[in-house]
Amino acid sequence: MVSLTQAFNTSTSMGRLTLNVLLSFAQFERDAAAERIRDKIAASKRKGLWMGGNLPLEYDPPKDPLKVCVP
Repeated sequence: MVSLTQAFNTSTSMGRLTLNVLLSFAQFERDAAAERIRDKIAASKRKGLWMGGNLPLEYDPPKDPLKVCVP
């Protein structure tokens, strides 16, 4: 196990393996977070929630932008 403060030698094969494993887990976490965000946005769009950007014509902006209600 390697902690964030623990140094490891990347000139050895074990050090390079450790670095590659850590980088692989970091990439996996980034991909998983991006997938969760995409799924959440897609679910909100399916529910008809406003996802930001310009409002459609003839719609007024919400009076309290922090409290948006969708009928």
